[in-house]
Order: sequence, then structure tokens, then C-alpha cells
Amino acid sequence: MSLVGETLGNYSIVGLLGHGTMAEVYLARHLIHGYEVAIKVIHPHLLNDPGFIERFKREAKVLGEMDHPHIIHVYDFVITPQTAYIVMEYLSGGTLADKINKYHEKKETMPLWEVLQVLEPIASAIDYAHEHGLVHRDIKPANILFRDNQDAVLSDFGLAFLINDPRLSASNTITGTPAYLSPEQAKGMAGDARSDVYALGIVLYEMLTGYTPFQGNIISVVMKHISDAPPSLRSFGRYLPKKVEDVVMKALDKQPHLRYQSAQFFARDFRKAIEKTLPEVMLLPTSEEIIQPQPPKEQQIELAAASEMSTEPLSESSEAVSEAVVEAGNIEPPTMGQGEDLEEAVRETLQFPAEELQAGSAAEQEIQSVAVASPLEASQRRASSVLPAYRAAAASGKRTRGGRVWSSLLIVLAVFLGVMAFLFFILPQLINPQQGVQNNPAAGPAKYNIGQFLEVRVPGGASTSVYSGCRTLFGGNVVGVASDGQKAQITGRITCGKQWYYQVYIKDAVSENWNGTGYIPEDYLK
Repeated sequence: MSLVGETLGNYSIVGLLGHGTMAEVYLARHLIHGYEVAIKVIHPHLLNDPGFIERFKREAKVLGEMDHPHIIHVYDFVITPQTAYIVMEYLSGGTLADKINKYHEKKETMPLWEVLQVLEPIASAIDYAHEHGLVHRDIKPANILFRDNQDAVLSDFGLAFLINDPRLSASNTITGTPAYLSPEQAKGMAGDARSDVYALGIVLYEMLTGYTPFQGNIISVVMKHISDAPPSLRSFGRYLPKKVEDVVMKALDKQPHLRYQSAQFFARDFRKAIEKTLPEVMLLPTSEEIIQPQPPKEQQIELAAASEMSTEPLSESSEAVSEAVVEAGNIEPPTMGQGEDLEEAVRETLQFPAEELQAGSAAEQEIQSVAVASPLEASQRRASSVLPAYRAAAASGKRTRGGRVWSSLLIVLAVFLGVMAFLFFILPQLINPQQGVQNNPAAGPAKYNIGQFLEVRVPGGASTSVYSGCRTLFGGNVVGVASDGQKAQITGRITCGKQWYYQVYIKDAVSENWNGTGYIPEDYLK
């Protein structure tokens, strides 16, 4: 029965926001103050279950005590024999499920910078809940909502249980949404904090590809969580570097102890992998849809006033003046007590050692005159007077040149050695790649025989290069690419140093530009 139009406590029910197996969520408005809230009303038949009511009380109390910017705020909860409901913050920015669907309809996937804007705050919220003894157990895009400013918020702790009192959690039943179940939940276990990490991994997988890793009916999906490895992200059409995909797959490990033990560690490694392999993603996005933070009104007024003030750019002759001189507007000529400090500042600005400036009387006199001059005069006279005096002193032979001579010789020697290394070692590799030998005792016995059929095996289900011979220093002799799982027939073999390379024919890889034949390292065949 709908409650729209009725009054619940101090709130008037305005409309229905959603419904589930445990509750219905309504949009409501405070009768006096008029602000909007979301009210989650528990289905009446659950009020007859003493165990459920006890869990509801404990979980609502814990949620009410939480204070995290990315966990939905709980204002109040009420339990009576006739009704039970929670009054929560109303989030009007939609759900992550809505956002993923919009990209899917456009046949696009979420940009990585936007994925990070969701993953990192939600990971922080999950760890915060774990620290307070609460496991969510139903993390999915529909339970990640957005405020008007697009801040991601974790909501709906309806299936949560308290770590410090597991008696208040149902056991031996499958809890959660099938597509996001951890393997242990799929087996009927309650799950723990690492189950939330697994579910967050599924959410990330879906943000990156538009799909959850396992498709099919409910029973099929549940069984795949237990026994099947998640497909490569590339199988859904999105290419990501192996380091990025490895992070996702670690979060989805079947064994809880092999997963990330913290949601924030997971998010941290995902960001690091992107920074290392796709640094351009970390640049600020230019999308007009991003809401740029605005400074407070008082600060905006100050910025507007400052923009009206005209400031002349520094001239080229004054750019090298010390910071103290640049920042000054109207500086009175220094007194005698200030002369020594300004003299030292001028010495540092000119970057000449004191003993070198003392080599000529003209230079010393110039320093004294600069020290008592106005800042503007100091900057203008520096190039015209001090530099010629310095050069004259250096030409008189009173300045030691030994240090610079040795530095120059070392630089020349380093350049010479670099050129020789390039000519004798690197360039031959680029021009004429090493072809290897038929058998090198250091490589040990050959593992595979000519004519044998094998499969290409690339860690992470990615792809690897195929070479015209031994792999060169820069990999310049690549002739094609082999993908994980492709069939390969051995047609020859050579040793490259201590490693065997096998000449293979990959029928599935034949194209207009490549006949499917080349050499591949032994490690990539099985």
C-alpha cells in the first residue's frame, strides 16, 4: 500500500522513489521547515520477525552515529509495533547505475577520471564503515548515489551486519545482489569486509566496461562467482594496460586472503597503475558537465576587486632581482645599517662568489654603489657595470679556472663514451637484429619440439609481440602480435643468450600485413 499523500511523523510523503524486498523509499518534506528527506519504510511483514527488528535497531543506531562525507546521512529512525522507518538525506543526483546506463546507451564507457571520482570516495566510505564494525554486503551501482555537486555517496545498508555481533546477521542464506556477490556469499556465508572489496571490484569492472563480468540467469551467475575467472576487460571491447587490469583482477580473486584487504588500498593501486601507464588521464578534465568549485562570496568579491587593479609586468632587466626587491613597491633608500644586508642580497642575486667580486677594485666599488642605490637602479646598473668589472677581473688571471676545465673535460668524455656505445652496441641491434644460434648450452635443453602444437599464454589474458628473430634492445624487430589463447605450431627454434625463442605459425593471426610467422619467447607458450 502506497503512503503517498500521508503523514509520517513530522514529514509529509510526497512521492515514491523506489522499492525493494525489504523496504520502500519515499520522498518526503518536513511539515514545518520544508526541507526534503528520503524515508525508508520497512515492509510490514518484516515487523513480525524479532531477529530482523533487533538487527534493524542496531544497524540504524550505528548508521546514525557515522559521520563520513560519502556515507548517506541518517537523521532519525523510528520503530513502533505498526511501523519502522529511517529518515535519511535526500540525494537528487541519481545513481551510479543511471550514469553507467547513459554511457551504455551512447555505446561509450565512463572516462577514467570520472571512474576515479567514484571509486576513491566510495572506497573511503567502505573502509570507514568497516572501522566502525559495519559490513555493507550489498555494494552495487544502484546503492551509490550522487549529490547535486556530483559527490558520490554510499547508501542502503539494509543487508549490513555488525562485525562485533555476528549473531545479529542471518546465516546460511545468500545475501546480496547476484551480479555483485563475493564467492563466499555465493556459498551462503555471511561474508566480511573483504566481500565488500570484491563487490567494489565488480562495480569498478562495470564502470570500465559497461557490463558485470558474469552474465546469465541467477543460478548461473552465482555459480560463476564461485568457479569461473572473470573475463579480461578487453573481452568487452575496452583496452586497458595490463597493470590497470591486474589491479581489478586482484580485487576479484576467489580467495578473500588474496584480495586487497582494504578498499582504499585497492583504489590507491588503481590510481597508481593509471598514473604509470596512462598519465594523460590524470590531467584535469575539460568536460563542461563537471561542476567547478566556486570560492565563497567574500573571496569572489576580493578576486573581482583584485582583477580591476592594473599591474605592469616586470621588465627583462628586473626579472633577476632578488625576491625582496621584486615584492617591494616603494622602498626607501636603505640606511647604513641596512647596507650590509642588501649587499649580501645583491651578491646572491648576481650569483658571483664574494672572492671573485673582490678580485677587482672596480667590481667592489660597484657592489658598494649598488648596495646604497634604490632597488630599480640596482637592477638596471647590474648588467651594465658589474658584469664588465667581473669579466675584467677574471681576465686579469686572479680567478681560478681549474674546476671548470675539469668539468668540461668530464662532460666531453661522457659524450664520447655515449656516442661510442651507440655506434658499437645499440646501432647494430637496430640495423641488423641478432638472429641467435641453433643451440646454446647456456640455454639448457629445448622444451618444445618442431611440429608441436601449443597455445599462446600471456599473463592477464593480454597479447605479446612476435619478432623476426631474437628480441632487440628496443624491440625494433616486431613483425606481429599474438593474443592469449591462440593456437601456434612450432616451425623452428633458436637460442638468444640463455633463453629459447621458438619460430611459430599462428593461423588465426594471419593478416594482410603479416603471414603469422615469427619468433616468440618460450615463456609465452604452453
